[in-house]
Amino acid sequence: MKWFCKNWYWVGGVVASATLVYLVTAWDGLSVLVRLQLMSFIAILVHQFEEYGWPGGEPAIMNIVLQGSDIPDHYPLNRFSAMLTNVVIAYTVYLLPVFFPNVIWLGLAPMFMGFMQFIVHGIATNIRLRSFYNPGLGAVVLLHYPIGIYYCWFVAHNGLATTGDWIWGACMPSSLRVSSSVS
Repeated sequence: MKWFCKNWYWVGGVVASATLVYLVTAWDGLSVLVRLQLMSFIAILVHQFEEYGWPGGEPAIMNIVLQGSDIPDHYPLNRFSAMLTNVVIAYTVYLLPVFFPNVIWLGLAPMFMGFMQFIVHGIATNIRLRSFYNPGLGAVVLLHYPIGIYYCWFVAHNGLATTGDWIWGACMPSSLRVSSSVS
């Protein structure tokens, strides 16, 4: 468990690579919704790697800059809490729609979660850091947004979502964001 707590984002990089290989090789046999959900899953793994692996720095940014912690090496974000939140919540939220692609609100949730990352990485953190970039922003702009926008367009254009789907899809990431530190 100690090894995984220290290396979960590297494991995520391997999982992202394997998922990409699967996506490319199975492309023709997958529905558009499943393709987009797999791309979104890859995006969150790349996002996590950008935050914790290369260039890294998310724990310091969270604990020192955003939270002003007196014990920044342990609170509020430590190796275990980062691993638990990012692996359990992100893998669940981003993979469930792959297996249930016709439950549209379930598919909208990770897309909206990706959109919400811009508030954290593109605005709040950059204001506090007085910068234009922080680890995680690259994946938000280059992956989460294009994938999420296309998913939302595809769903709307094909009339796949009800009003309730849009509401449930938007509410789920908001409630997860309040209760966790998924980044």
